[in-house]
Amino acid sequence: MIKNSKTCVQTLAWGILLLMVLSSCKKDFSNLDLPGVSPDFETDVAYFKTYAKNVRLNSVQTDGLSLYQLGKYTSGVYGTEESYIVSQLTLNATSPRFGLYSQEREMADDTLVSTIDEEELVTRVYLDIPYFTNVVLDEEGSAVLDDDDTTTYELDSIYGDSDQEFGIKVQRLTYYLGDYAAPDFTDDEKYYSSNPTPDFLTNYTSDVLADKGDFKISNETIKIYKEDDPDTEDVDESEEIEEVLTPRLRLDLDTAFFQQYIIDQEDNTAFKNVSNFKEYMRGIVINTYDISDNLLMLLDLSEAKITIEYSYTSASENDEGVVEYDTTNTSSFDINLNGNMIQKTTTTDFPSMDTSDDTELIYLKGVQGSMAQIDLLDATDLETMRDENWLINEANLTFYVDRDDLDGNGVIEPNRIFLFNLDEEGIPLMDYAFDPTATSVAYSSRYVHGGIIEKDDDDDAVKYKIRLTEHLNNIVRNDSVNVSLGLVVLSDINAVTTSTVRTVSEEEVIIPAGSTTNPSGTILYGSSATVPEDKRLRLEVFYTKPSN
Repeated sequence: MIKNSKTCVQTLAWGILLLMVLSSCKKDFSNLDLPGVSPDFETDVAYFKTYAKNVRLNSVQTDGLSLYQLGKYTSGVYGTEESYIVSQLTLNATSPRFGLYSQEREMADDTLVSTIDEEELVTRVYLDIPYFTNVVLDEEGSAVLDDDDTTTYELDSIYGDSDQEFGIKVQRLTYYLGDYAAPDFTDDEKYYSSNPTPDFLTNYTSDVLADKGDFKISNETIKIYKEDDPDTEDVDESEEIEEVLTPRLRLDLDTAFFQQYIIDQEDNTAFKNVSNFKEYMRGIVINTYDISDNLLMLLDLSEAKITIEYSYTSASENDEGVVEYDTTNTSSFDINLNGNMIQKTTTTDFPSMDTSDDTELIYLKGVQGSMAQIDLLDATDLETMRDENWLINEANLTFYVDRDDLDGNGVIEPNRIFLFNLDEEGIPLMDYAFDPTATSVAYSSRYVHGGIIEKDDDDDAVKYKIRLTEHLNNIVRNDSVNVSLGLVVLSDINAVTTSTVRTVSEEEVIIPAGSTTNPSGTILYGSSATVPEDKRLRLEVFYTKPSN
């Protein structure tokens, strides 16, 4: 569910007000034990049977994501997951002019300076995808600078051995990624991590644009230096830094390909609009290979681009009126990775799971992994709450981590898990909107609603606790439907856009999109009676009700 800022502010305001009201109610109920006065209410805590069911995901919708996964990662629990990226290409500007003049004007009349062939020549082409980074800080909180007094960075969202060399390849895509779905072409097309979306890498690639077998990730910035000014003989401007780019995946591409298909096609109708260019170039496929140890990169493609650097000549008339080539100039042109972008993933050796309604262990794995269905109360317990007019002061689900099966198996554990409405297109619970602790810091935002990892002294995850007080109150006091809930791994609780996933039974389910980009996983104790009581999943309810 996506809300505009005005709606979010209004919802938050009402939420704070409601929390204040409930808080005052609790105080009133707790202070009625006065001399000579019989209390009208009683408070207590109760625990209720909760049902957990594993749901294996066969494929997840991966177009329109906030970030994309590239690489390969193997754990002793969830097997091997390998992903590559497919992206359309779009023009930075339509009807581009390479050099000073259009191709039509260049070739119109060879006797005029403005119509001399500028002989544009591609000198370099490279793909740029910025890494997620954090500024390196010293003990006083100031940025650590390098020898050139520029900021240094550490890389974020890269899992495994980032020091290893591995292969990376870029190829031209031959499949047209349409925006609308057949046969009516009225609904938006959805692209999935596996079936029914085809395997582009195997079946729909042609020209190899880059193939570097010894690529290595670097946290070094890229420094761009000024051009030397010949009029300042005492100063060499080429030693002065003009711009500093953050660390990025930069890969040189085939110059001949871009000479033939871009620069030499200056007046081609393919460049007249975005649709024509998408049909003309189709896109690119980026994949890794020969990864010797685990390595998985999460990449933000919003700033990804291909830059074409080229030279061209300009001309002037000499004293006798003869046209002469006398200057070589340089320029560049950007092509954006934009439009339909897809993450394709293959998963092998994924564990078999108990899919009964009352499982002993809950398997949560992001991307093309697994989620859980949670059902809170049976009909008898709910009827008791309603008949006795319960006011829910606090309700919690606490999920304990199965360390016995996780330890030593190399699983990337989630910082957070998230509970949502499984029956209503993945919307958050009421507690999400009513939580007054929402901030822009994703890790700690909405910490009352919770789901945040809790660790022991050895820095091992012990449990995750989710508060769902408002959700349960709405069921008990407003006769709202006791819907099934979904449970997934999630990093950014502030991002609650949704994606479609397909289960192994080909059922379509709507879940938070953030789970489909999150490579983490965990194993939690479930609701089965075979689970030790101190770790068993159950609904904890602090309540107030009228005294009989």
